[in-house]
Amino acid sequence: MRQHVCVVDRINYSTSPLVVIRETLPNVEVLHVFGDADIATASELESSINEIDGSLPLIVDLSECRFIDTTAISVLIRAFRRLGDKFRIVVAPKSHVERVLNITHLPAIMSVSTSLEEAFKVA
Repeated sequence: MRQHVCVVDRINYSTSPLVVIRETLPNVEVLHVFGDADIATASELESSINEIDGSLPLIVDLSECRFIDTTAISVLIRAFRRLGDKFRIVVAPKSHVERVLNITHLPAIMSVSTSLEEAFKVA
């Protein structure tokens, strides 16, 4: 039986709400991101990512993220620089977030998957 811990890590009720839920599994950490990752919420996203010590791979699940801007993309790039190949991103297929990440060529430098199952295989 798979055991894990899941806690609400950050909640921001600004005009662009962001909720980050941290899930600790035996072999990977997952941050589930809900809402908008933008200039108003990027610091909360970065704080949540930086609380992960890097001993396990980290998957940032953006499949429920409605919007992302360059400020949040910079947060993802900094996380990748810190964690290297242990850093993974999940996006919903054909979503705004996937389009923006493709435009910025992020999948060319880091692992971007369209499902958690696919990201687990890589992690």
